[in-house]
Amino acid sequence: MDSPIRIEILNGCGVAGVAGRVRVYLRERGYDVLSTGNAKGHFEKTLIIERKSSRNSNARRLARTLKCDEQFVTRFLDSLSSVSVTLIVGDDYTNYLPDSLEAIQ
Repeated sequence: MDSPIRIEILNGCGVAGVAGRVRVYLRERGYDVLSTGNAKGHFEKTLIIERKSSRNSNARRLARTLKCDEQFVTRFLDSLSSVSVTLIVGDDYTNYLPDSLEAIQ
């Protein structure tokens, strides 16, 4: 069995508490969320950044879990990073997590 993907979640939409809610959602689905915080800047679209795999395999797996368009998967490899993927939650988060994040809207 694959080991859990280690993720950091950054709130890029400015809605208070959204990163924490996404953390709960992903932990329930077997992801290892190491940290949450705020992104530097505002993001209209969610961005999934691969940190470890040159094939974007971890980021693509997360995109499939979120039912998020893979066009927003990118790569910024960092061999020293403790996470495999950085998820920046954008304004579009309700497009892929409407049921579990309704209370935030």
